[in-house]
Amino acid sequence: MFRINVKKRARILTRAEFKRVLKVCTITREAIRNQLVLCLSHALGLRVTELALITIRDVMHPSGNIRAELTMRSEITKNSRVRNLPLSSDLLLHHLELYLVPHRARHRRAAGQDGRVSRTVAGSASHFLEPWRAVRAFDQETSLGDRGG
Repeated sequence: MFRINVKKRARILTRAEFKRVLKVCTITREAIRNQLVLCLSHALGLRVTELALITIRDVMHPSGNIRAELTMRSEITKNSRVRNLPLSSDLLLHHLELYLVPHRARHRRAAGQDGRVSRTVAGSASHFLEPWRAVRAFDQETSLGDRGG
């Protein structure tokens, strides 16, 4: 009669498993970006859509310094509310630094011209799922998908 809809929560990777997934990402075409996307997702608990819509301006000041907090704009969050997330994970900051090195000068120039930078951290949508393919391959290799939970 009654149907109970039980939603399963996503399994959280252990520290060792997460480091292994990051290592698998080193063989992908956009390794630095892919590792950053995984770190953002893991450290901040962001949804895929939120990850895809984060811009460089969201994580970096016009001066080129990394912001202390990531401000999730209301137009990209699930509940249309602004969220402030601290960028405090050492691993996340390390990968953010690696990713932003080539973008700093370009960001300063673009911000000086019109005040906006529209390039997303995740890059184009066609390549966005690349890190998730690495996670899926890792999952299949270690049969983590069968462990539920």
